[in-house]
Amino acid sequence: MPKYTDRAKQRIAQELTRYSKILAGAADRGINEADTSAIVKDMLGDVLGYDKYLEVTSEYQIRGRFADFVVKRDDKALLAVECKAISHELRERDLFQVVGYIANLGLDWAVLTNGRRWECYRMQKGQTELLFSVEVPTGSPAQETVDHFYLLAKEAMWKGELAAAWEERQAMKPANIVRAILTARALKAIRLELKEIAQYPIDDEKLRQALAHEVLRRDVYEQVADALSPAPSPGGRRRGTKSGRGPECHAYVGDPSRKSTWKLPYRLADGSIDVPRLEAATAALSPGGHRGRPVELPTEALAEVRRKLREAYEELGRPVPAGLLPGAEPISQSAPSGGPGSAI
Repeated sequence: MPKYTDRAKQRIAQELTRYSKILAGAADRGINEADTSAIVKDMLGDVLGYDKYLEVTSEYQIRGRFADFVVKRDDKALLAVECKAISHELRERDLFQVVGYIANLGLDWAVLTNGRRWECYRMQKGQTELLFSVEVPTGSPAQETVDHFYLLAKEAMWKGELAAAWEERQAMKPANIVRAILTARALKAIRLELKEIAQYPIDDEKLRQALAHEVLRRDVYEQVADALSPAPSPGGRRRGTKSGRGPECHAYVGDPSRKSTWKLPYRLADGSIDVPRLEAATAALSPGGHRGRPVELPTEALAEVRRKLREAYEELGRPVPAGLLPGAEPISQSAPSGGPGSAI
C-alpha cells in the first residue's frame, strides 16, 4: 500500500473518532441544517484532507440553484456535496437535488450527507447509482468504514481511486459474472476441470443447463439469458436467440405466419430444450402465472400445449409438473384463437 494511502487512512481513522463525539453532541442538541453544514465543511478538511478555503466552495451556484459545497481542483468541479440537518433521515427525494446538481455541472460524483451518514452517488449516462453508504461510528471506526471514507478523500480522488472502485463494482456485478461463466471459453475450461475431477466428459449444453438451474442464482441468470449468444449453428444463425426461434419452438402457435400469435417458447432454434423458458412456460399456465402474468390461450388449445411441455420434461428425464399431466383442469383465461393474449 502506498505511503500516502497509509497516511490518509490514519488521518481518517483519527478524525472520525474525534468527529463521532462532535456529531453525537450535535445530534443531542438537534442542530439545524446550516450548523450541520458547518460541521460537514470541517470534515471535508479534517477527515478527507481538502483545503477548506481553496478546494471547497460553499453555496456554489448551478443554474440559479446552489449546491451546499463543491469540491474543486484547479478550478474544475469534481464532487458536489448536499447537506441536510443532522436529525434528518436521508430519503430518496433528497437525491433529486443532488441529481440536478451533478447533471447541470456535468459531474460524475455527488455526496448526500446529514453529517452522520454519507452516501456517494455516481452519475453515468443519465442514470444515478449509489456506490456506497457509510455511517460515522460511535467511537473508533472499523477498517471498512475507513476504506469507504478514504475513497472520498483528496488522495483517492486525485489518484482516480474512487473511479476505479466504481469500475470494479461494475465488473463484479452478478450479471456480468454470469455472462463470463457462460462464455464458450469459460465453459471449456470448466469442462476440462470436471473431466479431471469426475473422469467423465460433459458437453457444453449440459454444463450450461446445470450452471443455469442448479448452481447460479436463477434471478441473475434470467437477467442475462436473452443476451447470451451461443455459437452459430451450421446454417450460420445463432442458436438460442429470439430471432432464431421459429413457430416449432413455441408450445402455442395461433397462426404460423404471424409471429405475434406465437406463445410459450420452450425450445432453442436447434430443437433442444430451453430449460429456463420451459419452466417459465409451465409457470405461465399456473393460476399465479409467470411473475404474476398468466398466459391467455384458447381453452381447446390447452391440452396440446400441455402435451408439448410434458414431452419436453420427459425428454429431459425430469419429473412432469402436476399441472401438465393429462386431465389437468383448465387454469388459464380463454382468449380467441390466434388473439394477442399474453406475450409470455
